Amino acid sequence: MYSRRLSPKVPGKEILMTIVSTQWLEDNFDKVKIIDCSWHLPNTKRNPDSEFDDEHIENAIFFDLDKNSENHTDLPHMMPNKSKWENILSSMGISNKDEIVIYDNSDLFSSCRCWFSFIYFGHNHNLVHVLDGGLQKWKLENRKISNKKNKIKKTNYKASQKDVLIKTKKQIDEIITEKWNRCYSKTTLAEKVSEVMGVNCNRKLVAKVLEGKRSSQEHKLLKKKEKED
Repeated sequence: MYSRRLSPKVPGKEILMTIVSTQWLEDNFDKVKIIDCSWHLPNTKRNPDSEFDDEHIENAIFFDLDKNSENHTDLPHMMPNKSKWENILSSMGISNKDEIVIYDNSDLFSSCRCWFSFIYFGHNHNLVHVLDGGLQKWKLENRKISNKKNKIKKTNYKASQKDVLIKTKKQIDEIITEKWNRCYSKTTLAEKVSEVMGVNCNRKLVAKVLEGKRSSQEHKLLKKKEKED
């Protein structure tokens, strides 16, 4: 098992993504809950649900990224609310003290999105892992594969939302505007915004937002000048 640092910070705590090997999972098979969070782009013509029915790591539970996202929006894969997340994990038979290993069989590392969701909703980050190499590596090593679905006993999962880990577009705009008003360079501004947000923010993103704001300001000045004339 080894760890990678996740950029967002919870006050007073550093979050580490732990990556576990296929051997570690096999050695701890009866001590963890296994989740398959495979997802594919529409143009691949692949169905992760059907693929799971055909084969998956033994004892795995399928996590449907489409269904388990916020549905009342036209944006894909937005984070669900706290109540929905509790219902999702309860229906999957996951409890707050369970140790979780998440894997996928996709090109997009969708297991990492599922991992982040667990962290965002307060699961102990020391108990949530991503499987190194996913299903592909597991199969190449001729480890246990199944097409049987587990009998799930419903639980009563309780989430604790960490809002600091997600920022809205409005919050990002406000942070960039505040820092811009202090006349930082784009590089320094990107560093300051990253520090406040707790995530990496590059110069291109900052420049794009600033250009939009500058155009808006210039438009207002032009309108004002036209009125004066």
